[in-house]
Amino acid sequence: MSDYREVLQNPQLSFSNLELQEAEIKNSRLGLPVLVSGGFALTACATLKSSRSKSQWAIRCFHKEVPDFQERYQYISNFLNRQNEDFLVKFTYEPQGIKVHGQSYPIIKMAWVDGLTLNQYVEKHIKKPKRLLALADEIKRISKRISQLQMGHGDLQNGNILVRESGNCVLVDYDGIYVLGMPYSHSNETGHPSFQHPERNSAFFNDRMDDFSLIVIWTSLIVLATSSGSELWKKYYDSERLIFSKEDYKNPDQSPLFSELVNHPQVGNWVKRLKHLCSSQIQDIPRLDKFLDLTFTLPQTVNLPVVNTSKTLPPKPRPPQPVTVNTPTPVTVNTPTPVTVNTPTPVTVNTPTPVSKNQESFDLGKTVRTVTMGITSAVIGIVLVGIGGITSAVIGIVLVGIGVAFVVKGIGGVVTAVVRSTIRILLPVIKVVRDITITIILLFVMIATTLAVIGGIAGAFS
Repeated sequence: MSDYREVLQNPQLSFSNLELQEAEIKNSRLGLPVLVSGGFALTACATLKSSRSKSQWAIRCFHKEVPDFQERYQYISNFLNRQNEDFLVKFTYEPQGIKVHGQSYPIIKMAWVDGLTLNQYVEKHIKKPKRLLALADEIKRISKRISQLQMGHGDLQNGNILVRESGNCVLVDYDGIYVLGMPYSHSNETGHPSFQHPERNSAFFNDRMDDFSLIVIWTSLIVLATSSGSELWKKYYDSERLIFSKEDYKNPDQSPLFSELVNHPQVGNWVKRLKHLCSSQIQDIPRLDKFLDLTFTLPQTVNLPVVNTSKTLPPKPRPPQPVTVNTPTPVTVNTPTPVTVNTPTPVTVNTPTPVSKNQESFDLGKTVRTVTMGITSAVIGIVLVGIGGITSAVIGIVLVGIGVAFVVKGIGGVVTAVVRSTIRILLPVIKVVRDITITIILLFVMIATTLAVIGGIAGAFS
């Protein structure tokens, strides 16, 4: 993908088609070409402008090798050129369409289709049952026309059905199409599993390969058009399906969705018929119009051993002996020993020590600044007291007190840090000594301060 995204930034150099060399490639907000991945190809949107008109084209760049690729697309192109169907898009195949690192690769150029993917359209109109029922009728119309054309798309799913605002559908991505006269016995792809019969494989390649997908899509739409459709959408929808999934088709009797819907008063009969077809052989699946005819007898169901038989038998011989002999021994012998011996030792010895160190680390620069501020404040206070005057004396006393507090804090920090770093064991004793020392210093300072104040007051009144 990155190689295509790189060369599409310079269409003049990458495309062999002269028109496409002048095209503008749709970019993302990051300024890179927008590429939509699907099947074997990446699709870019190219805009061609002229003085009179503007047109958009889907450019499909292939990232996987496909057997008989060019020949298959030639059959498809010849077929489409003979038709004029509004749900199909004509295209041109260019075998040397784009250059990547000097090597040429094929591209498909087809008209760009404006519309929402099937799931986007359903989500937008999930609370509009008339829209969903009209879309179901559109699926019936396409099914009938596909049958008349004796063709098959091969991968009918959310991303390959675009719905215009009018409600009309357009099928895109023609990599796996079958048309009458093709000499191939196998398909290049088997379709999205959320829309395919459990028996679908590459050998089932004919004009009947869309029958099951069309039945699934039609049934899903009429179920979602019921009063409980919104809740079912919230419960079962994801981007890979509408509501039914491959698990529902493989095990319909164990499917929560089938169990919930088979007795639905509005759509239960259709859901029962779809469930029945999940256990029928793929070559017996009827056309959608036959499925909708309640007088039509559905094909017999068959047992599909692929689902239940092969996965339940092999595990049974193995569990009893190895599990009962080997599992208890390592659990009871090895697990307790390392847990009880090794875990307490590092936790109780090593953890507290570094935590207490880091939380009370000594900052010399901060201590020096604190002591300096304290001494300066005390000196200024003493000077003010000595100048005389009641105001100066009061301010001086306050400054001396602040200075003393800073000095005491700094000295106490130094004493504490030095003592802790040298004699950690005597920490409790040192704390007591520190407190006594601080108390003595405070007493000394208070006495000195009192004498200074007395002297200042006496000098003021003398």
